[in-house]
Amino acid sequence: ARSEGNGPLDEEELRAAVEASGLSPTRCSALAAPLFAELSLSPHLGSVSDVFQVLVVPIEDGLLGRAEAVDLSERVHRLLSANRERRDGCGRRRPAGGTTATQGTACSPAVQPSALERLAWAREHKSDADRFERDYAHQLTAGSRLVGLRLQQRPFSALGFASTVWDSSVVLSKAIERWAARGSAGLAGKAVVELGAGCGLVGLTAAALGAHVTLTDLPENVPLLAANVSANRDAVAPPGKPPQTLQARSLDWTAPLPTDLAASADLIVGTDLFYHGCPVEDLASTLASLARPDAEAWLAVGRNRGGLDAFLAASLGWSSRLADRATELDPLYQLEDVDVLVLRRAGAGLAAQRPRRLIFALCGQSNMAGRGSLLEAGVAAPPPDARISAFSQEGGEEERWRVAADPLHADKPDKAGAGPGLSFARELLRRGFAQEVGLVPCACGGSELARWEEGGDLFEAAVKRVAASLGE
Repeated sequence: ARSEGNGPLDEEELRAAVEASGLSPTRCSALAAPLFAELSLSPHLGSVSDVFQVLVVPIEDGLLGRAEAVDLSERVHRLLSANRERRDGCGRRRPAGGTTATQGTACSPAVQPSALERLAWAREHKSDADRFERDYAHQLTAGSRLVGLRLQQRPFSALGFASTVWDSSVVLSKAIERWAARGSAGLAGKAVVELGAGCGLVGLTAAALGAHVTLTDLPENVPLLAANVSANRDAVAPPGKPPQTLQARSLDWTAPLPTDLAASADLIVGTDLFYHGCPVEDLASTLASLARPDAEAWLAVGRNRGGLDAFLAASLGWSSRLADRATELDPLYQLEDVDVLVLRRAGAGLAAQRPRRLIFALCGQSNMAGRGSLLEAGVAAPPPDARISAFSQEGGEEERWRVAADPLHADKPDKAGAGPGLSFARELLRRGFAQEVGLVPCACGGSELARWEEGGDLFEAAVKRVAASLGE
């Protein structure tokens, strides 16, 4: 383990780190030797929290105070990280916590953590005190600075399981940090929404990387989430820059989305959202409503993924793939039973290639022409959307593009009403298939189907109207 971990530890360097923490000589002597022995057995401790667990016994024995243990954990973790960098050689630098993969060169091949080393940090195997009582300490690299997060945890209650930091949230946080370090994520200034945030690790990581972040969860989980956001606000704030938006708020996927969140997110993140019994259709709808046209979603998926297939089936308008473990996940912070699902809106990142406008000819009989009365149904007509236009005629004017409104067809003016055209166009926009939608009304109620065959009068009339709309 020593040859695959952080490399041989220097006992004198470790003693110097302990002494630099300000402890008395007596306590330094009592701590240094057993700490060296423990770290020699498990040198690949990937986070400050991992080191902190080694100090649990001295804390319980009264040899260390809690604040002293946190400070010493950070010092020792920096030493371990520096040790790993020296062993790697060739001048390559790897930020604390293993957040950037070591690239192989002619000088030395890439060193990959072993399966045991990956399991060493896994939260699932920690004690109940570590998972539900003690703060979780997490360190990340944001640009040239190290950021330390401390998250309160609490025992589970009848309300759910959002009060601990789950393995999947660590995997996703480290993946986001890695992507940002490689320049592919570009989170600075982006709007990020976290769903099912729990203790808030992923959202706070995005905030430390420069994003404007809204962390959401069910109302009963917001007090703990809000406390962690408040406690870490100064830690994630970019030095010398105006503070970014950082807020915790409640969000129920089964309720209407608050209007200020609609189409607000460049990136949506979440962990363990697909458990059995989860309202995945509502989750898919919430995701679509939150997303801007070029949005992406990064969702960590643990073992409890009973609703994943139904979610993917409901997520029309998104492409999906699993993040590549070798190139996109952190080499240390990944587990065999945790995947990261990457969703992209249709044309995400390629706005210039996405159609500016899709044009549809509305052909058929009365069902397409529309005979529905919104007044009789007691439904308020949605407000006009300037992104949806219809090629139509009003009064004695020539046909031209106008903002669409029901009734779209005038085939039988005394019966004209609402049809599927506008609802169809609104859904296309909601799912990000185009920037604008044009509708060319061509339907005729009661028409014979033969008239719609190629060469039929209604077919030929529809072709001419579409041609005219393209010329317009």
